[in-house]
Amino acid sequence: MSRLEDLENYESELEEKQEEVEASEQKLSDVNNRLDKVEEAISKLSGDQEVANSLKGNKEEAEKEKQDIEQKRETLKNDLENIQQNIESNDAENKKSEEVLKNLSRLGEDVSDAEAIVNNREQQIETYKTKVNNLLKKLQS
Repeated sequence: MSRLEDLENYESELEEKQEEVEASEQKLSDVNNRLDKVEEAISKLSGDQEVANSLKGNKEEAEKEKQDIEQKRETLKNDLENIQQNIESNDAENKKSEEVLKNLSRLGEDVSDAEAIVNNREQQIETYKTKVNNLLKKLQS
C-alpha cells in the first residue's frame, strides 16, 4: 500500500492494530498476574512438595500462554514497522510532489488545488506516523 492515493486506508488498519495492541496489553497483564499468583502459591507450599508440584503444570501453562502473547506482540511490532516504512515511503513521495508544485508555482502556474491535496496528505502522514510510534512504544513497554 505505497500509493499516495491509498493513504486513507491506513486509518482503519491503524485502528485495528491499536485494538490488537490494547488487547495484547490486557492479556499480558492478566497472564503476568496469574503467573505471579501461581508462583506465590508454589512458594507458600514449599513445605508440601506434592501439592506444590501439582501446581507446576499451572505455572507451565501460564508461561506458555505468556510466550504466545509475547509472540503475538512481536508480530504486531513487525506489522507496525512495515506500516511505518510504507508511511515513510508515502512521505517521501509526497515531498517530491510538493517540490514539483513549488517549481510550477515559481513559473506562475496556479497549483493551489494540488497544494491543498499535498498539505492534506502531509497532515495525514504526520498523524499516522505519530499513531504508529505510539503503538510501537506500547509494545516495547
